[in-house]
Amino acid sequence: MLTLWIFAFVGLAHAVPGAIRPVTTTTVQPPATIEELALDLDDSDRPTRLLAARELRRRARLAAKGGGRPGSIAELESRAELAALTRVALPACAAVLDEPGLAVPCADVLARLDEPGSCGPLRSARATAEPRVARAIDKALARLGPTCALEEP
Repeated sequence: MLTLWIFAFVGLAHAVPGAIRPVTTTTVQPPATIEELALDLDDSDRPTRLLAARELRRRARLAAKGGGRPGSIAELESRAELAALTRVALPACAAVLDEPGLAVPCADVLARLDEPGSCGPLRSARATAEPRVARAIDKALARLGPTCALEEP
């Protein structure tokens, strides 16, 4: 009898257009450009800031991983992405290292960029960081070890 009800429901659902609608998911899409993500780090909405920091971390991870053989299009695209991240995301992430929710992904972004300009902000944020954030900053500084050694006189 239960099977009959199931078949009747499925038949009715197909007979009536719009009877079964797909479940809608959240419509929030991550911003398309690195510049928009950097601007979202200064947004007043906390979830928007977290989304921007995590998306910058994801893009930095993919760009730092590189792509394929030397000279391939994928490698050239990852180099261009790293250059754009260095130009835009480095100052934006360095500015928000004092916020506990954004410090961990931004410290990871700064470490993956492997730029000497990221050592100073990480060191200054390390002095006042919570223990969890301090561990992430220490990990980033360890990853930047040789790069930070070049920065010091």
